[in-house]
Amino acid sequence: MDLVYRYAEAKADDVAKPKLLADAIEALSPFWGAKTAADINRESCAEYTKWRMNGGLRKHHLKTRESSMSKRKISRSTARRDLTTLRAAVAFAQADGILLGTMPKVVLPTETPPRDRALTRSEAAKILRELWRGAPTRARDGTLHRSPGKTRHAARMFLLLLYTGSRFATVSETTRRRRADGPWVDMQNAIWYRRGSEEQITKKTRNPHRIPGKIMLALERWERLFPDQTYVVEYPRNPGKPIGDIGQALDGACERLGIERTTTHGLKHTAITLFISGGGDPMHAAEYFSTTYETIKKNYLHLHPDYQEDAMHGVSQLGKRPERNGTKRRKMGKNGTK
Repeated sequence: MDLVYRYAEAKADDVAKPKLLADAIEALSPFWGAKTAADINRESCAEYTKWRMNGGLRKHHLKTRESSMSKRKISRSTARRDLTTLRAAVAFAQADGILLGTMPKVVLPTETPPRDRALTRSEAAKILRELWRGAPTRARDGTLHRSPGKTRHAARMFLLLLYTGSRFATVSETTRRRRADGPWVDMQNAIWYRRGSEEQITKKTRNPHRIPGKIMLALERWERLFPDQTYVVEYPRNPGKPIGDIGQALDGACERLGIERTTTHGLKHTAITLFISGGGDPMHAAEYFSTTYETIKKNYLHLHPDYQEDAMHGVSQLGKRPERNGTKRRKMGKNGTK
């Protein structure tokens, strides 16, 4: 862990998301803290993945503090991200000459395929309505009533995530006023800037996009209702700060409706799926959702109603050769007659 801490200190100001680096270090410490670099191999990496997915970090925190760091089941992708940080720390130490000889091998677990499940338009509408109404709670007299104040911020976030196709961190950190260090909305020209001009550029593209009419109306209405808010959506009990997560509210709404659980990142998948399946131009999708055309072609193009339409004509005539002038001449006799 000395190598990991050294790497974190050197890269803390350079990484785009320092919080992810901090979370990875917190996850790595309990397992690797008593080990040396020589203990890093295929077996120990597999043990860490199993330990992490079985709630090892959660059990560790239960001994040291009242609340758990993570309430949900950890995926293989999360363990893979942690080990990626460990691998980067080892490579950083070797480059500086701290580790000599054979470099320890950090073996990452197999990458899990992306989720193919996307919400239908009807399911998205039901979830939005459920979030707006609030979770039902039972009063002392036994009657059920809704608490919309606890989840309406999640409904607003859900609406923005669905119609912009942006990542959760981008939407939650968007301010109503122009700034250089983060995303913001230009209300006058109806343009959403996903990245501030001084923000670090990463492999995740965050290009600006036009704001749809219904979202523009919603933003204008929220600005009238909450004129003192800094961000486009804020939690009432945490004014002046971006929303950290709506996963619990989203999980509860899906469970009550009997809909398969989705995530905030899954809403980006849903947005692109609904756009392409509705006949949207793939090039326009790549530009609006700030996704490469190769990704659209690989994962979504088959959903387009005109997908391989030109090929269908050839398949329907499979095996039939069209009549050509050369074919007709071969059928002609020497005297010029058939």
